Amino acid sequence: MSVISRVSATAATSDARPVRTSIDGIAISIASSPHAEDLVFGLRYDVYVGEQGKRPLGADHAKRRIVDELDPFSFCWLALQGNRAVASLRRTDLDALDARAVERAGAPLAELRNADIGRTTFSSRLVMDREFRRGPLLAALLQTAFAQFRSAGGRIDVMNTNPALVKVFERLGFRRFTSAVVHEPGAGLLIPMLLPAADRSFLAKTGAIFAEPASSFPDAAGQYERIARSFPLLATLYDADRNRSAVQACHVSQRTLERLLTLGYVHRFIGGPLRRAGERVTTLFLPLDGALRAERPDVGYPIVATGGDVPTAAHDLFAEMDSTVLCVPLTAIGRLAGVLRDCREFDMLFADPADPDGAVAAIDILSSPLETVA
Repeated sequence: MSVISRVSATAATSDARPVRTSIDGIAISIASSPHAEDLVFGLRYDVYVGEQGKRPLGADHAKRRIVDELDPFSFCWLALQGNRAVASLRRTDLDALDARAVERAGAPLAELRNADIGRTTFSSRLVMDREFRRGPLLAALLQTAFAQFRSAGGRIDVMNTNPALVKVFERLGFRRFTSAVVHEPGAGLLIPMLLPAADRSFLAKTGAIFAEPASSFPDAAGQYERIARSFPLLATLYDADRNRSAVQACHVSQRTLERLLTLGYVHRFIGGPLRRAGERVTTLFLPLDGALRAERPDVGYPIVATGGDVPTAAHDLFAEMDSTVLCVPLTAIGRLAGVLRDCREFDMLFADPADPDGAVAAIDILSSPLETVA
């Protein structure tokens, strides 16, 4: 039997609801045949390697596909337009993984399983063909997977998210809950986020796309609050007054403050690498409490970037222990450019002692048209 179908057949038969839907001529279903699996693995390669230039674990460059160690324990959703794969999402039940596999997938998953807060799944390898990223396909794929997940008894979904996409997934109802991060070789920094999928009032209040399908399932009122008690940092990360004070401590204008908090987010990092030399720069990091350390591995000297990021692929970038950092996706830089040019206190946002004019130069470069993912 093929890699994924060993578990997808079991997952599908346990569902009380259909596992197939369609939108605008695109069919969404679980990949349960060798051919469907090949389409999933090929789409991953096209997006991660061909488009983004990453070198993730499990990449087979000869066959142009990506298969990793979680696939035998998971099943994948596949969106097809005719015979063309246009989107895919992998889902893994944490109960199906042994302790070693959970540990390899990242410390935050072990935290969740040990917290015993309900049946938890891990969503990963969300990939979409570039042509379909601005349409309704993402919502349709996630809602279809959500209905199957809840029908099978799932209560919490967790995803390791590119820091540039955190705001996107917050609009979907996901929340950051830990200062621990995952740094996946070939993929870079990933921030863990969870979805309180059984709390209908939380989903409705946040305007999440899952609110409508969630209405068909039993409500676990107060689930979000119970999760917050298990992970106290969750409440801190979403304390608007605290975040506003942290950014205001940088002595920025009210206008700049509002723009930064709208386009970026405040996060706490336990410490460690934020970006490795050679990785694609997707997010700018500005320390609010603590410090960043940038190093040039080719020459071996450190730059203590207490004022901000060094957004070049030539540097390793580290957060010092327990640092509070403002994270701003590059897709927002074009909208911030005018504000930053007018705000001299941000001269060191792009800190490089060898280039005192680097702030304006970096803004000019990064303000060129950038594709918005969502």
